[in-house]
Amino acid sequence: MTRNTSKVLNTINNKVFNRGLSTKAIISINDQEFLEWFAGLVEGEAYFGVLRLKSKNSKSVGTVFVIELHIDDLNLLYFLQKRLGMGIVTISTGKYSAIFKFSNSSDLKILINNFLERFPLNGIKFLDYLVFKEILEMKINKQHLSVEGQRKIDELLTNFN
Repeated sequence: MTRNTSKVLNTINNKVFNRGLSTKAIISINDQEFLEWFAGLVEGEAYFGVLRLKSKNSKSVGTVFVIELHIDDLNLLYFLQKRLGMGIVTISTGKYSAIFKFSNSSDLKILINNFLERFPLNGIKFLDYLVFKEILEMKINKQHLSVEGQRKIDELLTNFN
């Protein structure tokens, strides 16, 4: 699959930033172009996070998808939020950055099924994605609550960047 990201990025820049963020501008970028561009953005700027509470009795596992960019790219993150129909955009205090993230398991499942499975990552981040996806499935299926599930998550995280 060929990714013509510069063409898509120019389209996004022209339609969204030069004329202001609008629903019309977002709709005018077709799904194929958006998904190809989004996959490239994820490869370069996103990260998958797995959070574990550090206590003996805790079986809590948190999963999060994050794109953090310079504050100058805030409109791009709002564009993503509007186009994907999910996520939260926040501004980091003191870091001059803006963050687009979501941690809700059902939203993460939508991200995987509707976007990342259709346009898979190509780089080293693909390996993190596979670990993240497996841990998310375990969390959704409540497998993380068993001792065996906890061990498997620990093992998976040894391969996580």
